[in-house]
Amino acid sequence: EFSHSLIDAGADLVIGHGPHLVRAMELYKGRLIAYSLGNFMGYRALSSKGVVGYSLVLEAEVDSQGKFVKGKIIPLQLDSASIPEYDPDKKTIDLMRKLTKEDFPGKGPKISEDGTISP
Repeated sequence: EFSHSLIDAGADLVIGHGPHLVRAMELYKGRLIAYSLGNFMGYRALSSKGVVGYSLVLEAEVDSQGKFVKGKIIPLQLDSASIPEYDPDKKTIDLMRKLTKEDFPGKGPKISEDGTISP
């Protein structure tokens, strides 16, 4: 898999993008892979309905060896003009928790209800 090959080649953190949707997170060799953080901005150019409107800011900390230590999901939702705003309902966190458990059982990071991420 491409993301694994990036880590095998020396990357400490992989952040993917492409589907314009939030996708799961995985831990591989102690490194965090975030497959997609969703849409972030596209003034009136992107749909903001349903899960297409979910987005996030990812904070990630790695140690001196490059291993993932901790992180935080800051949940966002695109408004009707496709501008990101804080999501107090934390729907993005709920979605990320669900996708990570389904897509990478036993291989994903732990994601708490408040968005704290741990190995």
